Amino acid sequence: MDSAEATVSRRQHAEALVILGALVLMAYANCFASGFVIDGRPLILESARVHSVTGQHLKEILLHGYSWPAFNGGLYRPLTTLSYLLNYSVLGDADQPAGYHWFNCLIHAANAFLVYLLVLRLARRYWPALLAAALWALHPVSTEAVTNIAGRPEELAALGVLGALVLYVDGGRWKIAMLAAAGVAVFSKESGVMVLALAALYDFTWRARRGASWRELAADFRGFCWRGYIYLALPLVAMLCARWLALRQDGAMEIQFVDNPLSGAGFFAGRATALSVIGRYFWLLVWPRTLSCDYSYNQIPLFNWHSLAGQQWIFLATAVGLLAAAAFCYRHSRSAFFLLGFSALTLLPSANLLLTTGTIMAERLLYLPAVGFAAAVSLGIYRIVRVLGLRPMAAAVALGAIGAAYAARTYQRNPDWKDGETLYVSAAEAVPAAVKPHLSLAQDWYALDPTFRQGDRAIAEAETAEKIVGGLPDRDTPAIVPAVLSRLCLARGDLVAVRDADGDPRADAASAEWYRRALEAALRAIPADRAFDENHRRRELARGRRADEIPPVRLPEIYANLGRVYRRLGEPREALQAFLYLLRLAPAAPLSYSLIASAYLAQNRMEEAAAALLESSLLDESPAALVRVAPLFGKIEGGSCAVTALAGNLALNRDCPFVKRDLCSAYRGLEQAARQANLPALAERFHEAPGCR
Repeated sequence: MDSAEATVSRRQHAEALVILGALVLMAYANCFASGFVIDGRPLILESARVHSVTGQHLKEILLHGYSWPAFNGGLYRPLTTLSYLLNYSVLGDADQPAGYHWFNCLIHAANAFLVYLLVLRLARRYWPALLAAALWALHPVSTEAVTNIAGRPEELAALGVLGALVLYVDGGRWKIAMLAAAGVAVFSKESGVMVLALAALYDFTWRARRGASWRELAADFRGFCWRGYIYLALPLVAMLCARWLALRQDGAMEIQFVDNPLSGAGFFAGRATALSVIGRYFWLLVWPRTLSCDYSYNQIPLFNWHSLAGQQWIFLATAVGLLAAAAFCYRHSRSAFFLLGFSALTLLPSANLLLTTGTIMAERLLYLPAVGFAAAVSLGIYRIVRVLGLRPMAAAVALGAIGAAYAARTYQRNPDWKDGETLYVSAAEAVPAAVKPHLSLAQDWYALDPTFRQGDRAIAEAETAEKIVGGLPDRDTPAIVPAVLSRLCLARGDLVAVRDADGDPRADAASAEWYRRALEAALRAIPADRAFDENHRRRELARGRRADEIPPVRLPEIYANLGRVYRRLGEPREALQAFLYLLRLAPAAPLSYSLIASAYLAQNRMEEAAAALLESSLLDESPAALVRVAPLFGKIEGGSCAVTALAGNLALNRDCPFVKRDLCSAYRGLEQAARQANLPALAERFHEAPGCR
């Protein structure tokens, strides 16, 4: 039996589990009403594969990336997606967030207990281990992983890493359990692969001979390999193979400059900036006075050796100081060296030092590295108290005060995750130079205000976002920023514009200025949209895909807004060109054809408008779509027979000469539009049109 186990009874283990569970529930008691924010909607509410347990859905989870089909994130986390399936379908939580929060809190409590077991094996004392786990469980930086429903990958990966490491430190007797825990780590999040490096760090710190030669160290590690490395490595190899099979068909990962400016930085400036971010992380662990769900461009400026702010120097010096501390601890404190190494290794996959990731900084990435920090604080305070000759109770009081402050800050932070509005309001205050909080607020306030009576605040946020990215080259500018501003200015113009006989808005003295601003913003978005599409195409070609297999990834909203603005300004030809380009990007959207029909109508081209609406109705296949088709055909001589009532519902009258003439043409038009967009499945759907072949 391990000596730590010999001095701590099972009753104390049970007490530790209860205490840690109670602390987690206390700190996160006000998180259960928080909804599905950030990635929660696309990953859970809008992902059909987690809505029911079927063979097809399980296949989609295992054979596609984490964010499929919403976007190509380059991530493979099937176990996390299976946990969403468990919540949504098996446990019946569906779109109610409380069950997801209970799951997250239980995993967090289990992780806290594993932290306690790990530190107990290092310190071999009960109270320092328990208080270290309590500090970690209460730390506010973990709210992005715990309160945020979609932060679950961090928790599950930590569960696997900590479980496997505790089993390994115990001597690796339970090899199958260790293999299973490592599997949980790597199939929940890619950073779980560091479990093997952590085992090697433990051996180097505690088991390898000090002062041994490289040859002697190699001999030591060959012995360790058979003891457990193989069992830790097998899940890693399996995950890499499964990941390659899944992601080779999902497309390349798109790293936008505004999400991680290091993607466009030079080598030395990028590494220096990444080191300064590590310094920021450290001070965030010491005291998280301000917390944010986002640190996008330009909250963390790229390192510039010629014009460095004092704050940048402080953060860089902090990171260098941590490296120096690790070197010092190697000689003087094995526990401190291991804990520093633990934090460094678990942060390394997302630190942008070796590989450029999808974000420059995120608090959720500190979930596992914070273990080393919390343990170091606990053990360090106990050592200081012992050196000063004070009673151990003094250390417990000091750590209790720190834990209470952390718990209060966590409890204060939880309500920020209630919904998108509260989350991004807090982010805009915490990181005012970041573009995405302002952009998200503009979008949310527009969605929450359908009458647009309070549109000024949404427009102001969109303008702030555009100012932040102003001056960036087209390749780095996110087209969504001017596109959102265009949409908002268009909506404001529609609010004050006059209406024609059909109820459509038209430019007048009150609305013309808003339409002009909407037009200018849409035109600014096009070069950035084109540059993004070209970069995506180059990446896909580099991956070996054929040119005719790569669909465009442009933003349809830009061209929909552009065409609408042209229509309101009385320029139907320009509107038609914008809508026809929209059709190339969104051939499966009935709206594309409806907008084209509106542009034809504005030019009094009735038959072409009717044909476009007919294509829209073939995609929509609802009575409401035919309601729009009927009056238009009625304006064409002899076309009133196009739509008939069948069993109380409207239906196309295929015996009508106009329908016979236009129907096959519509199917061919839909097929051609799908092929131009490189959507072969949709093209095949219309290729075999009934009565047309």
